[in-house]
Amino acid sequence: MPSPISSVLRRLTHTIREFTIAQRTVAIIGVAVLVLGIAALSFWVTRPQLSPLFSGLSGTDANT
Repeated sequence: MPSPISSVLRRLTHTIREFTIAQRTVAIIGVAVLVLGIAALSFWVTRPQLSPLFSGLSGTDANT
């Protein structure tokens, strides 16, 4: 792994190890909310936009 990436990961690991249990809990909940929010947003954005093809038809025209 390249040196700059390794140093960033080492610093991140060191910082996380210094967290208290409460801080770790809040961080985990925050990451979970962020991931769920991104998943919900991507689901909502990629949903097809449905609209009626015809409106105002009589019962016989609608073949009901």
